[in-house]
Amino acid sequence: MAPSAVAMCACRFFAGLGIGAVLSSLITLASELSPSKHRGWYITIVGGFWTLGSVFIALLAFILFGRNNYSWRIFVLIAASPTLLGGILVYAFVPESPRYLALHGRYQDAADVANHVAESFGYIGEKLSVGEIREHYCHLTEEKDYLLQKNDNAMKKIRDLYGKTLL
Repeated sequence: MAPSAVAMCACRFFAGLGIGAVLSSLITLASELSPSKHRGWYITIVGGFWTLGSVFIALLAFILFGRNNYSWRIFVLIAASPTLLGGILVYAFVPESPRYLALHGRYQDAADVANHVAESFGYIGEKLSVGEIREHYCHLTEEKDYLLQKNDNAMKKIRDLYGKTLL
């Protein structure tokens, strides 16, 4: 519970930044983990729940403030509850993206997650092997390491250039 309206506004600002990050991540993950046959439908559901949430908030505000004289703190508590529940459910049930795992060199974990997701969708074909994932993503992780090293070298040159005193 926020001690003042200014603290609440600051918290809502940072919550908005978080919502923007979460929405883009959820849509990406939904498109990555859903079968191509139903991908559009699943992404529509993910996006639709944000709209449903906006309607819920407006209705909640009308009930709490328009018909009753409740504190804004009660409104914030009730409005934050679905987000807290959603965060707990995502942490408990949504796997890490196989692409993310592969790009970070965790090929075995990527294969395990990809195969688990495929099985949950009813796929009964051959499982994805660690070698297939390594073959597909190995060049990307090597390129990432090269770019990071190149960036470190550039930053060192900038520090050397601007780290010297001018007099």
